[in-house]
Amino acid sequence: MSGKGAKSQKKGRKPKLSKKILKAKKKSTKAELKIKRRKKEFKARIERREKIKAARAKSTCKFQIRCRKPVEDEIFDVDEFVKYLKEHFKVDGKTGQVGPARQVNIQKSVSTVHVMSKKPFPKYYLKFLTKRYLKRHGLRDYVRVIADKKTSYELRYFNIQENQD
Repeated sequence: MSGKGAKSQKKGRKPKLSKKILKAKKKSTKAELKIKRRKKEFKARIERREKIKAARAKSTCKFQIRCRKPVEDEIFDVDEFVKYLKEHFKVDGKTGQVGPARQVNIQKSVSTVHVMSKKPFPKYYLKFLTKRYLKRHGLRDYVRVIADKKTSYELRYFNIQENQD
């Protein structure tokens, strides 16, 4: 009988657990949970930023500048304007980086200038270059640059109304 009793005592005893197992079973405090949550959120934020960078790298920008009215009145030369844009357009801080096989391509069709880019750039940069061109050619007082659509600008005359008494 003593043999059976000895076996039952061994079965009824709880086995000794190592310290590692005890730490794993220990409940996390609020501070530890907060730190874990913050780390998880930080990783998610970094992953989100990487996805955005990848999407921006793939995206292309297409803008138009419509110059119909000044071209019809023969005060604006589209060929010269395209040449000016190609010479002064900066890509990564360098001019002369414009061409068909490069990141930015500038083309013209009758009275419209098309700017296509593999790398995103602000639309306002085109407005800046256009205004600078107009100023250098003495047209800034008569012609203004207006955003008529999300991806295009249009050159229009100022509305000058004189009151005749």
